[in-house]
Amino acid sequence: MTNFNDEHPDERAWRKKIDHDYDGKIAKLNNALDKMLTADGLAVKYGLETPESRDFDREFLEEMQDEILSGNAEHALEMIDFDMQGHYEVPAVNWAMRSLANLVLGNWQACIDDSSIAIASNSEFAAAYGLRAEAYLRLGDVANAAYAAEQALARDPEEPRGKAVRAMVHDRQTE
Repeated sequence: MTNFNDEHPDERAWRKKIDHDYDGKIAKLNNALDKMLTADGLAVKYGLETPESRDFDREFLEEMQDEILSGNAEHALEMIDFDMQGHYEVPAVNWAMRSLANLVLGNWQACIDDSSIAIASNSEFAAAYGLRAEAYLRLGDVANAAYAAEQALARDPEEPRGKAVRAMVHDRQTE
């Protein structure tokens, strides 16, 4: 057995350097293994999606849109409200999705209120104006429906709700 107290100072310095280098190599290897074994590390290694490459907000909103269109608007509304609680500043698109859920549920005034918040957050958001236009039309407020439809079409000439509401308003006015 080696008595380290009896070793020469040069040998002790050399051994400490070797131990230090060895410990550093082991630490680097462990760090590399730890990184590789994380979900993100494995995703990078095998070319899968990572949190940086995924747009969770877009995925969530697409899922909520699917929920709404498949007849689960109440569930989507609950999920959107829950998601909004986690945001410091709620994006306009979230308010528009909430507006869509309320439109499908027949909550016309809530649809208008949510689309108004979306518009206040992003005044160029054509879809929010389109949702507002349809809700006004369903409430029987043709003047506000026509105005909101024109606002939607001014921002996006192909906005489907804006086009539909404008056509329905025109049809009502020609009767």
